[in-house]
Amino acid sequence: MKNLWKLFEGEFDFLGLIDLEERTVIDGTVGFAEWLESLEKPGESESFFGAIQSKIDMNDSEPFQFERNASLFNFHVSLESKGAAWVKGNKDSVLSFVKNEKSLEILGDLCLLTVADTSGEIIHCSESIIQKSGYSKEELQENGYRVLNSNFHEPEFFKNLWETILGGSPWRGEIRNKNKEGSCFWVDCHIVPHFNNQGEIDCFINFSVDITSRKNQEEEALETFRKLELALDATNLGTMFWNLENNEVKFDERWQKITGNPTSLMNIDEFQSQIHEKDRAKFFKVVKSYLEGDSKNAQIIFRFNSPQKKTVYLKFRGEIFDCDANGNPTVFLATATDFTNYILQEIKIRKSFGEVDSILQSIPGALCILNEEFLISYNSPSWREIINYGGGSKGKSLDDIFEEVPLELRKTLDQAIDGVKSKYEGHLKVRDQDEKFYSLKFSPYVNKGKKSGIVVHLEDRNDHFKLREELEAEKLRSIQTSKMASIGEVSGSIAHEINNPLTIINGYLQQMELFQEEGTLTEDKLRTLLGKTQNTVMRVSKIVSGLKNFSRDGNLDEPNLISFKTIIETTLTLCSHKIQSSGTNLEIIGDSSVEFICQEIQLSQVLVNLISNSCDEIGGQDDPWIKIYLEDLGERLKIRIVDSGPGIPNHIVEKLFTPYFTSKEKGKGTGLGMCISMNIVKAHKGKLSYEKFNGNTSFLIDIPKDPTDESLGENEQKAS
Repeated sequence: MKNLWKLFEGEFDFLGLIDLEERTVIDGTVGFAEWLESLEKPGESESFFGAIQSKIDMNDSEPFQFERNASLFNFHVSLESKGAAWVKGNKDSVLSFVKNEKSLEILGDLCLLTVADTSGEIIHCSESIIQKSGYSKEELQENGYRVLNSNFHEPEFFKNLWETILGGSPWRGEIRNKNKEGSCFWVDCHIVPHFNNQGEIDCFINFSVDITSRKNQEEEALETFRKLELALDATNLGTMFWNLENNEVKFDERWQKITGNPTSLMNIDEFQSQIHEKDRAKFFKVVKSYLEGDSKNAQIIFRFNSPQKKTVYLKFRGEIFDCDANGNPTVFLATATDFTNYILQEIKIRKSFGEVDSILQSIPGALCILNEEFLISYNSPSWREIINYGGGSKGKSLDDIFEEVPLELRKTLDQAIDGVKSKYEGHLKVRDQDEKFYSLKFSPYVNKGKKSGIVVHLEDRNDHFKLREELEAEKLRSIQTSKMASIGEVSGSIAHEINNPLTIINGYLQQMELFQEEGTLTEDKLRTLLGKTQNTVMRVSKIVSGLKNFSRDGNLDEPNLISFKTIIETTLTLCSHKIQSSGTNLEIIGDSSVEFICQEIQLSQVLVNLISNSCDEIGGQDDPWIKIYLEDLGERLKIRIVDSGPGIPNHIVEKLFTPYFTSKEKGKGTGLGMCISMNIVKAHKGKLSYEKFNGNTSFLIDIPKDPTDESLGENEQKAS
């Protein structure tokens, strides 16, 4: 019997003769006896011996399978004698695992399970991997793991995997697979080699867990971290971790770069020693206040000294990063950025502001800046001194400062808003102060190409205004003086003009007296002589009326629409004798009926002055003449007075319009005529100029036909 066991020892795992009634081993291999004795689970022994008895009863020589501890065994039974039978068995390693459907079903519910042979072909796959991959069982078994390859991993990755499991060691790693629809899924893969009784690898069991959700979260977290790193790099923020339990402080590379400190780890005492001594107490006071809940944040700008003796200003902000189970802070996270340039720039700006303020104080007048809401955002000391507004004017509007802002001032301000420099002069009353005359200039304030407000330059012109009023009064007196001088110059002409009509009237009266004495004074003769006398009286009246008008102060007269013909008639009434006595021929060229708006008396004074001057200069010529050219240009009128003179020497032209300058003999001129004439034309928004015309002396009056028109073009005003 012993030799029999030796004969079959290498062929079967189990071999023995058993007593069917006692259910014990009569003789056999040690392994079989031990295995049979290990059938301790309820029903295991009955199931095994029941299967043997069934085979004997049915005289069935086919093997039967017996499952135990997730293993499958194949047993052959043959009857030796009544009550005893031979039992031969082998443990089928691969089949015992693959065909144990109950165990595989349980494992398949727990993970994505596959079993592959040593060539890598799939011989079993769980329902869970079928659903996850989208492939059928047949497709997976036919194509193997190749169909799941997403080409994410390098060939070296799978080479290492196979070398590990073929060497008999388990392998674990994360693999990105691809399902039938092309979508990827991640698995945590654990591959275990399975060995048969001979110690050879007969299959590989792949336990995989779907970790796609975790990997997606990791990828999102990684992407967030990458963005955070980019943000920290872009903002140059250094990071510091302070472990409050052991007082260790860790720094990232950016912190080390910012501070110039190569150390990435130190204790809190070392860190404290590198804070500037003047900022140290303030720093820890801020952090402590935050950690104890007394303040909402831990923010501070402080100076940090690196080992290289480099001092940097750090803008520091920290928060509680982690707490223990009791809610006490355990980790303090902080960021810091290099604020050195900003602080130095701020110091420089403050210094510049001081310099600018000094410059502004040296500017005549006062300055303020109105912001976009038209409130004063800056005012110079000179402004505060001139305005002297109670409570200060910063943050106030012009309406707050002045009792009334005239409409004209608002229009001027609107022009500045539109980007045009503008100016206003007039009387304004600061609240609770006397009214004064101010000059305000408005300039748009542009910052980085954007309108940011308005700069206001203010001057107290009250004394200047009073002086100007006095000068204006003196000017009016000068005009009147010049006018009287002109009357004096033409007085002989006026006396002649009045004397001639009086002689004529006297003659008519003598005729009437003679006819009366002769008795020949008929009604017709009387009517005729009285009519002639009346016409002559009207002539005298007209001369006297013109003289009266010319001699009165017409500066306050309102401009009226009048024809040039009317003006020249008044002028010639006063100048006719001087023209005749000098033998001058006067000619008007152009339409004298042209009408325009002006102050008649003042413009007549200009013409009287120019014609009188011409007569004085050309009176000694053989054939003196004066020509007045009229040129109607639509909106403007040009009046050119040309005489037969050869022109005025340059050294006289330079002084021609200077007050009190005259080229006439002493006692024959006041020196005010040309200056006053120029100002009268200028008051009509026109221009009086001297120029040669065809080689002769010429003066040009260029005036608008309506000087009261507010829409008068800017170029025309400049021409004036």
